[in-house]
Amino acid sequence: MYDIAAINFGADPEFAVVNTATGEAVPAHNFFPDKDHKLYPLRYSTGAALFRDGYMVEINMSPYTCRTHILEEASVLFQEVRRRLPVGHRLLAVSAIPVKRADLVAAPADVREFGCEPSLDAYTERKKYVNLDGVNHEWRYAGGHLHFSDTYGKNGLAHPEQHAHIIKRLDRFLGLPLSYIFDSPEQYMRRRYYGQAGEFRTQHYGEKQIGLEYRTPGPEMWNHWAFVSFAMGVARRVIQQAQMFPLDIFPDDDVRGAINEGIALERMVAALPPMVNFYNFAVLGALRDLYRRDYARNLVEYPRGYGNLSASFTEFANADWKLRPLYHGLAIGAL
Repeated sequence: MYDIAAINFGADPEFAVVNTATGEAVPAHNFFPDKDHKLYPLRYSTGAALFRDGYMVEINMSPYTCRTHILEEASVLFQEVRRRLPVGHRLLAVSAIPVKRADLVAAPADVREFGCEPSLDAYTERKKYVNLDGVNHEWRYAGGHLHFSDTYGKNGLAHPEQHAHIIKRLDRFLGLPLSYIFDSPEQYMRRRYYGQAGEFRTQHYGEKQIGLEYRTPGPEMWNHWAFVSFAMGVARRVIQQAQMFPLDIFPDDDVRGAINEGIALERMVAALPPMVNFYNFAVLGALRDLYRRDYARNLVEYPRGYGNLSASFTEFANADWKLRPLYHGLAIGAL
């Protein structure tokens, strides 16, 4: 039995601000301070922060072993965002969005630039840099990065030499399903430059703890908290039970093509073995249909209060989305 308390989750999703009437992007500097002047709306949490990251709004949650705490902080941060946005504006969770050059020319320096630090590629073991003209490139991109660290040092997260192997497993058993659920042109536009298969950073959390940032996911999962719970729950399973998730299930190049460009994506997802409590191909298809019908470009309002947010994806999906019949005998329970 694996120790579910060993993994600390973290997240730093990014969102566009849009004009509700027109759907056009509005630069976040009109409403939010830069990362050197972050807002900390929660008195009890020093990690829950809100600020602009270039053109986008970014929210940070404190690290927790429980997904419910992450979602609870996200709920408070979303509420603070809404409080600061004027009527007629809202957040949009989308991987890529067109922007107006006129807004860029007059914006602060951090909005006019693509300023990300380099990331690492698990497949080539090389650093990746983005070299774009921040004024003349009239698109902006948002990530839904996930962070993981290990309090007890059991799962390889504290050992940078193991990070590439962890990321390759996450690509196969989480990156492929997420790419399938949120399949869209915007997803692949972003992955020309950001969030490609195998993209990660080794991170230092505090003075002693080393962890891992998985940079492939986009922000679309944040349109509903159950998708976030799904992603974090699957990631924890893959990290903690690595021996159950072999890398040779697919060749590296096939994984990269599917995640970065959608090549043979559905065929590969159909070939994934079912994951107890989380998915089989029928469940993933239902999640994709649900997302497209109800949640694409539609960030729902998160409930407030610990008791109103379910940490269990399966529990919510079966009760509210009625997915239980799709598991076809796959063992399920609250996890």
